[in-house]
Amino acid sequence: MAKEEKSGNETNKKIVSLDIGSSKIGVFIGEILENGKVRILGFGNPVMKKGDDNELEATVNALKKAVVDAELSSGVDVKEVYVGIAGSSVRSLVSRARIPLRDFEGVVTKEAMNRVVEQTSQMVQYPADLDIIHVLPGDYSIDDREGIKNPLGMEGASLSVETLLVMAPRGIIRTIHKAVESAGLVVKGLVLEQLADACCVLYKDEKELGVAIVDIGATSTDIAVFKDDKVVYTSSFNEAGNSITNDIAYGLTTPIESAEEIKKEHGTCFRSNLLDDSKFTVPGIGGRSGKECSTKHLAYIIYCQIYNILMKVRADLEAQNFLNKKKKTENENPEEKGVFNGKDDVVKNLGAGIVITGGTAQLKGILELAEQIFDDVEVRLGAPQKNESGFSEILSMPLYSTGVGLLNYAAQNEQPRGKRETQTTKIVSAVGSKWKRFSSWIGQYI
Repeated sequence: MAKEEKSGNETNKKIVSLDIGSSKIGVFIGEILENGKVRILGFGNPVMKKGDDNELEATVNALKKAVVDAELSSGVDVKEVYVGIAGSSVRSLVSRARIPLRDFEGVVTKEAMNRVVEQTSQMVQYPADLDIIHVLPGDYSIDDREGIKNPLGMEGASLSVETLLVMAPRGIIRTIHKAVESAGLVVKGLVLEQLADACCVLYKDEKELGVAIVDIGATSTDIAVFKDDKVVYTSSFNEAGNSITNDIAYGLTTPIESAEEIKKEHGTCFRSNLLDDSKFTVPGIGGRSGKECSTKHLAYIIYCQIYNILMKVRADLEAQNFLNKKKKTENENPEEKGVFNGKDDVVKNLGAGIVITGGTAQLKGILELAEQIFDDVEVRLGAPQKNESGFSEILSMPLYSTGVGLLNYAAQNEQPRGKRETQTTKIVSAVGSKWKRFSSWIGQYI
């Protein structure tokens, strides 16, 4: 590891985040400032070269390169990392528990609050191959008084709470640990990527009013809904950026690597208002010569897949009653005018609408298409908020939401328990106790 040099304030605690993608590994190093915010000190984001290596070897090799790059740019040694986890294999469910307050002389103490939260993970049955990575408390109730955000010091006969349990397959958790440890590091904590995204993309008033964050990455589209500054729902499905790349490869008969480059250079969701129907050369496969393709034809391929992804998001939110179900107008052309028309009552559950982030959110025209599909709520693109100098200007793109968000999440998790802004920053101790811990560590980036 690189020798630590002076970087930022020597007294500020350093933190490190790790964003494991399908084609890139991101290591971000930051420091926690006195005001609780994060300054990004350095990062590394190398392309993952798979070649003849298997998936695990390729990940480890890319991780080692990312660590070196991050250390060189920051002058800080990387020891422990907060790692993002997402995908359709990650599940969540709601659990509720109640405890009597007689053991606490009828007064709600911190111990009582911790006990009832911990008990919710014991009240439900879930597959044996899953481990809980988050226990996210909602509102508390004392006797028949409901909707209490912080009941500390209040009196009553019983205390209850409803929590959201987030679980991940044990095999995936072990693989993450193996990759991180093979690179000479230790996992400080596993963090659901949607929660990390929210730390740097969402505003507090959005989470209070009700908002859905949609992270469209390379391998999965991940959703989290916040209400009253708490996570109330999470979900994920596999259609994402790689689905678009695959459609381009098949539709244009070109290698996957070429399809990815074509998507980045010429990709757009625009259809009806795409005035420039320029041509570009598409590399052939199997030694075949290249051929020309029009920008409009490529836009159609991308449009169809993005349309499908956003419609799946819409259907998921409708199924959970976060959005009103709407009917398609018979004479409406969904390709040109969007899927819905008319304005129903504003959906109260998502008063702040929908925020789309992730690498795929950088495609031109995706916001306009999303506004057509989610026409009953506001939609905006989300990217890391610029704050404390460092590399924040470079990393203020949707592509880096998870890496930067993990640093902000880590900063919240490292605060004394009483000073944490919300209960959504807690990592369940049952999982954390299984891992080795070091005393210093770093974080933030790209």
